[in-house]
Amino acid sequence: VNIEPRRGAWVAPLTMETVDEAYTMRRWAETKAVDLSVPHLTNADLSQARDLVDSLESAEDAQDAERFVRANAEFHRILRVRCPWPKLANLVDTLWNGFPPLTPKFVADQMARDRVEHRLLLDAARERNAKEAARLMEAHIDRSWESARAHFSALGWPGSSSEDRSSPEEP
Repeated sequence: VNIEPRRGAWVAPLTMETVDEAYTMRRWAETKAVDLSVPHLTNADLSQARDLVDSLESAEDAQDAERFVRANAEFHRILRVRCPWPKLANLVDTLWNGFPPLTPKFVADQMARDRVEHRLLLDAARERNAKEAARLMEAHIDRSWESARAHFSALGWPGSSSEDRSSPEEP
């Protein structure tokens, strides 16, 4: 949303630049939040995460994208729920309010690929392997980003080819 004093507010257009920005920021922030959170996850958190993966799989089997998107968002939230850095947690929450979580609604086979990746993420979290969970999260976000770009490229969006992807190196 763009807000301009004395002129009003309007929804900003979705462009490849805004998609790239959202995925880049989410890649950095969510990966770090998961890394910091996993060692502190409770058994109840992990049980809830397992139930959510089961729900994701059931939604994928039924091709119920709405249910999948809700369970997916909650699964990701559970993996980062114990992040001890509140500003980082708030940033990730903000990044989840927008385009990236909706990709299973319009990217072919997104739910099937997510299904496998979420099982691996759950396994790493259950083993309390924060570094592996963070590595898997980074790969998961990157793969989703590439899938979104391929979708937009097929629609003819300018700047959507993988060669055009701008991913600044981490500091």
